[in-house]
Amino acid sequence: MNREYLSDVEVSCRGIDLIVNNDWDGCEKLFTQYKNNSPLTNYCYSFFSFMKAILTFEDHLLETAHKNIENTQKLCTESTKMFSSFKKAFKLSSNSNNKTPDIPKEKVLEDKFTKAIILADCKLYLAILTFVRQIASSYLTSGLLQIRTSWKSYAKIQRQLYGLYKQLEPNAEQIYGSDPNSSVLQLWMDENDESESDSKPNNSEEKSDDQMSEAINELSVSDDEVGAGMPLETVKRLLGAVSFGYGLFQICLSFMPPKVLKLIKVFGFEGDRSVALKAINFTSNSKDMRAPFADMILLWYSTQATPLFGLSEGDVLISNEDTKSILDKNLSKYQKSSLFYYFKGKYYRSLLKDLDAALSFYEQAAEYSNHIREIELISIYEIGWIYLTNLEYEKALSKFLIMHKDSKWSRSFSTYICAILSASMSNLNQANQYVKEALKIIAANTKKLNAIELFTQKRCEFLKKNPIKSKSVGQLFVIELLYLWVCLPYSTKKNLQQMIKACDEINDKNLLVIKCLLEGSLHLSLQDQDFGEQCFNECLARGESEKFTFGKYALVCANLELGLISMNKSDLANAKSYLNKAQSGYKEYELEERIQTVVKSSQRRLKFKMDNEKKNNALKDKNDAEEQEKINKQNEIKNFYIS
Repeated sequence: MNREYLSDVEVSCRGIDLIVNNDWDGCEKLFTQYKNNSPLTNYCYSFFSFMKAILTFEDHLLETAHKNIENTQKLCTESTKMFSSFKKAFKLSSNSNNKTPDIPKEKVLEDKFTKAIILADCKLYLAILTFVRQIASSYLTSGLLQIRTSWKSYAKIQRQLYGLYKQLEPNAEQIYGSDPNSSVLQLWMDENDESESDSKPNNSEEKSDDQMSEAINELSVSDDEVGAGMPLETVKRLLGAVSFGYGLFQICLSFMPPKVLKLIKVFGFEGDRSVALKAINFTSNSKDMRAPFADMILLWYSTQATPLFGLSEGDVLISNEDTKSILDKNLSKYQKSSLFYYFKGKYYRSLLKDLDAALSFYEQAAEYSNHIREIELISIYEIGWIYLTNLEYEKALSKFLIMHKDSKWSRSFSTYICAILSASMSNLNQANQYVKEALKIIAANTKKLNAIELFTQKRCEFLKKNPIKSKSVGQLFVIELLYLWVCLPYSTKKNLQQMIKACDEINDKNLLVIKCLLEGSLHLSLQDQDFGEQCFNECLARGESEKFTFGKYALVCANLELGLISMNKSDLANAKSYLNKAQSGYKEYELEERIQTVVKSSQRRLKFKMDNEKKNNALKDKNDAEEQEKINKQNEIKNFYIS
């Protein structure tokens, strides 16, 4: 039986369609079958192994993905050198016979761009794997250098392809959204800087770097070549391919706190979300294999990043209607896609605040992915949070116990949640056992703890020294999670009142500052702004007048909340003072980077309001001046006739 002929592009798109529609076995079989056909099909095989590794966090899969991606890089560089040598030899031979070789220039150009985009993607994926695997010695010498190289490649390729797209498509700017090159970001290091100070561990690595640089130079496209006559459809597909990495890179950087940006040697480098979303939206509407993943990025931005980081006016937002349109488009094509049903659950939870509908879609996502455990666990986790938000402690516990047993993502955090849920149901002995177990998991961790694990460690160490003696303490820590994970806006009035009652029962002096912060948030959620403001001020008064070590983040959040209240009252001067205090008044507290990202978003919103106020004042002054000028002229005319 003859094998069905598929072009490389068709193989890539068909394989990704299988992944999205939950047929991972079919995808692996397809990509394995075609992996040696070309750099593109080999890249697809490596991308599949990268996805599995990132989802599972299994060490052997992370290692395999790393090797596969390096092999793809090697294939791109070797095929580039072979093609270059063949082209030179063919040219010499042709010249000796007085003939001109007939090499289709558009195919040469398409091949160059395809390989260049693959190499840029590979650099980014290797950097992600370096950070996930937490290879400390490689952070600067490998991870950050890979990111720098990847970004420079994305920016250059995107600029060239967009320029070609503008030549071929009269409505290019209208379709793409704007000219992305009008807001190109610059890295701290010069484009031509090869960073002599970068450490090179050994000769083999230095040789490998030289080979990679040589390959990248071979793949560099000159201005003359850009006009080689590629058809519009090919240009659109390639621009869609590079726009995914280009946009994803910028959107990730736009959510990094300033402290992290300094660590990666970026000077004045802030991701432009507007440019990023336009680029990703272009990929979404392209025929490139990355199109469904572009839709997932847009859905993540709309349903998760927007509420979690407090994005509002002054930020780039995706409307509810556009979010629904993206979901409808993909679920009509991928009718059993657990990933898109997962995002539909997010849409109903975060944007429509319909927890019952969200729960049904998460359950559907879990059902469709029951043979892909890692994706199923993502949905189970969200189901647990729905029950947690509804204060259905027993149902929530059943889901987080699954995460505690089966998930490799921050197991200590799931165990901590099991502890406070058990305490909330008055199972105090069991709760204290989970606290000890969470600390054992943390102690056994040989890698650097992430922010959530550090948060868990601090909570569990406190609870070890101060064992839980009442269910109200467990409930307070549940409410704390709901506040920090921005779940209070989705709670019912009845549940909010129940939480206030639980806070009222807390009298442990170590918890009073956190209690005041949470009470303020609960009253705000109940539309009682005045009482909420009193609670935030009490939080600051208690925290700044007493020796205070546990829950220091509460002071930052209290300033943030007071800044937002002042902003809503149009008291922009006070708002600026509170937000500045939240930004720089405190150090070394729980979830610092996440909270600082929210502060940064709030400051952006404040700047937007202040700029509008200045414009309105300037317009008012101009109108007043014009009105006064009219009055003066009328008086002059009147005086003329009187005299």
